[in-house]
Amino acid sequence: MLAIIAGYFILLLVMGFYTRKTKTLSEFMLAGKNLSFWVLVASIATTFYGATAILGGAELSFYFGLGALWFMIPFYLGNILVFYFIGRIEKSQAETLPDFLGQFYGSKTVVASALLLSFLCLVPGSIIAAGKIMHFIQPVSPEFWMTAVTAVITVYTLLGGMRAVSYSDVLQFVIMIAGLLILLPFALQYSPDFINQIPAESKNPFSYSSMFPQNALRWAILLLFLPITSAPLYQRFFATQPKVNRKKAIVYTILFYMIVDVIVLTSGLIAQANAETLGISEENADIAFIILGLTILPAPIKILFSLGMLAAIMSTADSWLHAGGSSLAHDVLRKLSKTSEEKLVVASRILILALGLVSLALALYFNDFLTALTFLLTVWISGILVPTLAILSNKKITEKSAFYAIIAGGLSSIIWGLINPLPIDPLFVGLAFSFSEALLFNRQP
Repeated sequence: MLAIIAGYFILLLVMGFYTRKTKTLSEFMLAGKNLSFWVLVASIATTFYGATAILGGAELSFYFGLGALWFMIPFYLGNILVFYFIGRIEKSQAETLPDFLGQFYGSKTVVASALLLSFLCLVPGSIIAAGKIMHFIQPVSPEFWMTAVTAVITVYTLLGGMRAVSYSDVLQFVIMIAGLLILLPFALQYSPDFINQIPAESKNPFSYSSMFPQNALRWAILLLFLPITSAPLYQRFFATQPKVNRKKAIVYTILFYMIVDVIVLTSGLIAQANAETLGISEENADIAFIILGLTILPAPIKILFSLGMLAAIMSTADSWLHAGGSSLAHDVLRKLSKTSEEKLVVASRILILALGLVSLALALYFNDFLTALTFLLTVWISGILVPTLAILSNKKITEKSAFYAIIAGGLSSIIWGLINPLPIDPLFVGLAFSFSEALLFNRQP
């Protein structure tokens, strides 16, 4: 199995090497604005459904049963919001999400949102998940595997930019779908009576009182507004051929999400029903999905399943690293200095490498992908939601309002999370400060 996985890693590096030739930052970011419909669908789907959606979703259904639906439905609704607002996004001639905001709020907001975006585009969760999967396959230290996977993801992403990311996403989409679909029939055959084996509260989405109200509300807000504030999603829209129907692509990806979530939810319930037999406990519940697959699948199919899980994780990580590094070059360096296109491409590659290294450091620190994701999403949504939602809903706020909303929301959520003076989630504090600053400066002449 290790030889096949190594071959897969090498293939990704080769794709990065052969797509490395680019002369302008726009080409590096947007692949010549030539993405086709199916490349767009595959790239969006694999960007959003990685470690957290699959492994985290199975972990949540393992703990909360059908209560995990509270973490899935808001994301569907968020994609419906994208469908509703997409016309306004399509009219823009922007190249990044901060660039899109800057067309309404000016250069200060561009720089502030790009710097904040660097938080969201860190990928410790994906690195942690990949390390744990590889450790389960080959029991070398997780830290070694985290480092190795980070190296592969970062190198092919910084070499090929959007071309390497989007085209590898197509390959990884196919592998991921195959790996997921193959698991379900074996899981149902392994535990056909799992519904009768799980506790009654797991069959009731409202049973787990520990989820309500603050925990469920936090995740509902994060996942509802993640799609309309997603920098990689905007870049894919901007990189797509003009004739491509982006609304149709969103519909297709929602259908994909639903199929995956059925598999994830069912697998989590089966893992819960057979936890003792499978050797799943609180210590390893975050990889319950992996344990189930690698325990019940026949040897040849385990390879496909493992590749599918790695594909899901790596295709998410490369998208966020690319979005963060290219945005920092485009929206910060270009704004603050007169730098040639060739140097901006080099800078973007260096920044992708830097984001990869910081992500690895955070992965080694957190060692839990849901904790890492929650922190990064909280900071991002707290700062970026107000100005983005104002544009999409056609509600006018001033440049100063947008700028200070980003600063106040992001910083207050970080500070509150660090000192934690009261049992109030940092997301609610950050959003409260962001809305307050927007209203305050919007009233000034």
